Amino acid sequence: MPLHYLLFHLFHLFTYLMKENYLINRKLSKTIFVALMLGLSVTGCLETMREIPITMTVSASALHFPFSGEKKKITIDSNTNVWELTCDASWITFSPSAGARKGVVTVSASSNSAMENLSATITITGTGIPTPLTISVTQSGIAPSINIEMVEVLGGQFIMGCTSDQGNDCYDDEKPLHNVTLSTFYIGKFEVTQGEWKAVMGANPSYFPKGDNYPVEWVSWNDIVGTNGASMEINGITYYANGFIYKLNQMTSMQYRLPTEAEWEYAARGGQSSGWYRYSGSYTVENVAWYYNNSGNSTHPVGTKEANELGIYDMSGNVWEWCSDWYSSTYYNSSPPNNPIGPSTGSYRVVRGDCWNFFVEYARVSFRYFSWPDFSYGNFGFRLARSSN
Repeated sequence: MPLHYLLFHLFHLFTYLMKENYLINRKLSKTIFVALMLGLSVTGCLETMREIPITMTVSASALHFPFSGEKKKITIDSNTNVWELTCDASWITFSPSAGARKGVVTVSASSNSAMENLSATITITGTGIPTPLTISVTQSGIAPSINIEMVEVLGGQFIMGCTSDQGNDCYDDEKPLHNVTLSTFYIGKFEVTQGEWKAVMGANPSYFPKGDNYPVEWVSWNDIVGTNGASMEINGITYYANGFIYKLNQMTSMQYRLPTEAEWEYAARGGQSSGWYRYSGSYTVENVAWYYNNSGNSTHPVGTKEANELGIYDMSGNVWEWCSDWYSSTYYNSSPPNNPIGPSTGSYRVVRGDCWNFFVEYARVSFRYFSWPDFSYGNFGFRLARSSN
């Protein structure tokens, strides 16, 4: 019988004897009574401490990360004062890596650029926990299937700038008119979507995260092209390993890139099939564009307005689209006639096409806009291009 149970029964027996006056020496009885009380208290506490085990639980026994890497949260719940996480792989990190009692830990996986199938084990130890807890971690090595629909734009010559179909509200940087000859290339049938961005980068940066078929936005030129790591040069632009296009090209073994400003305008006008419309595919903006008057203050799924002459959607409206060129207000004065790629230096990059929260005059196919390469907002997106060779 446990000691505190024995003392408990003795205490009740002693109390009964005192109550029935069987104990004559009252002073001695009081001393024994206090001693039994203290004994009960001490042994009860000790027994309670002995009977409450130290426990620790974790909210997940396994974690899986895409090859592009991302962050996941786990909850550790324990009555121990200190716990700590370790991992046998350097591509897993924690924040925090240690804590006490209940806490939430962010587990991060770095990008798996080699796209190999990886595995690791997270070990959680705690003071007084005889057997550590473990979490198995895996990372995909097979890239998800990404189907970028492209439209072939046959090469040819066109007049670039403020042509007569653009009306009388052109700006000086849309002048002078000049002939441009382009080689055949491919351009995205749609703006790059949130689903495509997530498949490559692992997270959705968009201000309007409404669905995989909405255009991705809140992406800067630097987010798309990258700023550091391994690199590849395509059509005069260096694409870096931390950017969307480099990662996409590694996954697909393709040579995707941003369109040049001249390619963008030629495709928006309909290429060799051009009807010389004010907007991309129509004189009536409502038919082809989501803009300030009809957007409801939001982006819309790609391809829900009419296409232009080449079957390309949303080149007027929805989101602004980054081009590869540096911007110069006077570039048209000296632009080369064949496959121009823009100035060699600058402070801003070209964006084209208007967006959901700008006015109708910006949806014209010759309108030029620009921004800092590191700028992002909920109306800045892009579409892809690819050379024919």
